[in-house]
Amino acid sequence: AGALGGYGPRVLILTYVLLLMAALFVSLAGMVLSMFLEKSGTAAVSILVLFPMGWLFALVNTPFSGMSALSVLPAVFALYDPKDPSISHSPTLFGMPTSYVLLTPLLLVVCGAWLVLMLVRNLKLEREQIRLLSRWQAVGFGAFLNVLFYAFLDPRKLASQEDYNILMPHNAASLAMGLNGFLLLLIGLVTLTSHERLKVWWRKRHAGEEGYFSESGLPWPWLIAVASAAYLMLVAEAAGMRGVIPLDQWHLKTAALQLGVLLVFALRDVLFLQYCNVTSMKRPLVKGVLYLGLYYFAVSIIAAVAGVSSETGSLFIFQVTTPFAVFASEASAQKLSLGLGLGMGLQLAFIVILLRAITGRITRPASAGAAPPG
Repeated sequence: AGALGGYGPRVLILTYVLLLMAALFVSLAGMVLSMFLEKSGTAAVSILVLFPMGWLFALVNTPFSGMSALSVLPAVFALYDPKDPSISHSPTLFGMPTSYVLLTPLLLVVCGAWLVLMLVRNLKLEREQIRLLSRWQAVGFGAFLNVLFYAFLDPRKLASQEDYNILMPHNAASLAMGLNGFLLLLIGLVTLTSHERLKVWWRKRHAGEEGYFSESGLPWPWLIAVASAAYLMLVAEAAGMRGVIPLDQWHLKTAALQLGVLLVFALRDVLFLQYCNVTSMKRPLVKGVLYLGLYYFAVSIIAAVAGVSSETGSLFIFQVTTPFAVFASEASAQKLSLGLGLGMGLQLAFIVILLRAITGRITRPASAGAAPPG
């Protein structure tokens, strides 16, 4: 059909290559996800992967048009109609214009390599033993995602003045910090440790054989490492573009505050999940995530009710109980710096309590730890 339509062999061959690579990537993603599901086939799970890949096409005319290359659609459209208005804006890679036909295979191969690594590490393991990445690999994965963010940030759509489809540098920095907040939670989940491994690590640490940066230790040092790398990359991006955009336009101090708040809340939530993981309850991670979801839902309801009578009161509640208020306008945040400070103090106190609770669990004698499952 393509030949009859006047398209040459090159277009047809590249189309099949792109579709084959996309199919392999979706299959790999489905296999990784299916490791966590008891009775779901890879094919069924792979279908779910297609939805976010399709949604990525919506990024073609944004400051992150390169991210849409993970969907095969822009590359196929570029092959058959390079003048298609929906892909008229060429993507960039590290500031240099490139082609979707080149970028899509590159992105599929690089991202697919991470999926292969996750699969190879966990072949023939029971579901309870699965750990997608080692902890150093998890730090590398976080750095990799940050590199992708800045690699696809189109400098042609960065400006100090607000305009349609233009991203201001400080907004780009806030977006990067917000995405890293979700990344910290994801890496925290990947680096959780079982009760048995934590007990072994605790004994070895007291014997001087292992430190805090251990594959079997608590996850909090690794989250700090990921957050530090993320902020250093933002500083490097701002410094690299200082010839075009003044350094002060990035609001690096505000970005540091935002990432710091997100890190504290991520540490609290991940340590709560780690505590659930060392208890005797059944399906601890599922229950822990549900408890956290219920907490954030309840806080949102309380803040919404308070906002009916006072917007300041609603923002204060958000500052004390969630990390989201740190992204409010700078003028609003400055008015309620007390709420932010109180919130950080409370979260740090909860972190200390959780660390002590986890320590109490893993140092409890086996005979005393025989509690009925929750």
